[in-house]
Amino acid sequence: MANACFLVTPSHTAQRYDVFMDNYSTDSHLQEQVFHLEETLNELLAATEKLFKENTALKEKEKQLLQERADWHGKNDKIRTQVESMISRLKSMDNA
Repeated sequence: MANACFLVTPSHTAQRYDVFMDNYSTDSHLQEQVFHLEETLNELLAATEKLFKENTALKEKEKQLLQERADWHGKNDKIRTQVESMISRLKSMDNA
C-alpha cells in the first residue's frame, strides 16, 4: 500500500468542488444570517433606547402634571372656602 496511487478523475474533482461549494455556500449563508441578525439587534437596541428616553420624558411629564393637579386642588379648596365665607356673610347680612 505504500506505493498506492490515486487516480483523480473529473468526477472526483467535481465531487470535491461540490463539497467545497456546499461548504462555501453554507458559510456564506450563515454569514448573511449573522449580518441580518446584527442589523435586527442594532435596530432593536435603537428602538429600546428611544423608548427608554420617551418613557423617562413621559414619567417626568406625569410628575409635573400631578404637581400641577395638586396645586389646582389646593387653589380650588382655598377659593371654595372664600366663596363659602362670602355666602355666609351675605346670609348673615340678609338676616340682620
